[in-house]
Amino acid sequence: MFTLLEIDSEFNELAKHHRELITSFMKEVSIVCEEVTLPSESDVYGGTPKSQGYLYLLKQGRLSYQLHDRTLFFYEEGDLVGLDSCLSAESGKLKTDFAVIADKMRAEDLLTTISKNESLLRSWIALQESHSACLKFLMERFLQNQSDFHPEVTHYEAGDEILKEGDTGGDVYTLAEGHADVTIEGVKVGEVLADEIFGAIASLTGSTRSATVTATQRSVVLSLPGDQFVELIQSRPHTVQKLVEGMARKILDLNKQVMGKG
Repeated sequence: MFTLLEIDSEFNELAKHHRELITSFMKEVSIVCEEVTLPSESDVYGGTPKSQGYLYLLKQGRLSYQLHDRTLFFYEEGDLVGLDSCLSAESGKLKTDFAVIADKMRAEDLLTTISKNESLLRSWIALQESHSACLKFLMERFLQNQSDFHPEVTHYEAGDEILKEGDTGGDVYTLAEGHADVTIEGVKVGEVLADEIFGAIASLTGSTRSATVTATQRSVVLSLPGDQFVELIQSRPHTVQKLVEGMARKILDLNKQVMGKG
């Protein structure tokens, strides 16, 4: 992982540590991989359900991670790409300038393997945390401008749907007070806690809502249109930190679910 931004040695240390974790993890895990060639000038995940749920260990070439047509950083040989796809659609675009050769693996198979090995699970969580730390660092370097934002405030009672699976999403939400459950096809897959951001993936990618969010008690929700949310994260790094922290908690919740199935 590298960037063209003018940065100090802190990111280089983060990236070096992340690479070491990848190397160690891939030596420890045993999983079937398929060598594939990703064609030039393509969007790896493409925003379609069929393209999600895979990880790639780059063997030759590089991928650019783009957020709103701005290149944030590059994945290079030895990087494990698609860690976010284990939870949902990638928030940014992963694009190739030239053909890339990689080992492709199913996230579901990987998580099943991890669930059976406590040591692997610890390594996996450390890898996810390291990846989030690198993203947070780079995003903060992009976030400069200050703006004023006026979110809409909505009150919900227990049982009210805040978001509905399959709906087109434009707004991003923060649960100011209360609690909510997250369900997919009627099955609970997680929860939203007070002060957490949710609904960002659909807003940033233009995709439909991947889950239903239902208030479990009286709740207060703040909402912003997607374009204002982009301006917000560009001006206030603390918002990015909250988003990353929420993602990290969802990673832990997912791992607990996987362990329960193992």
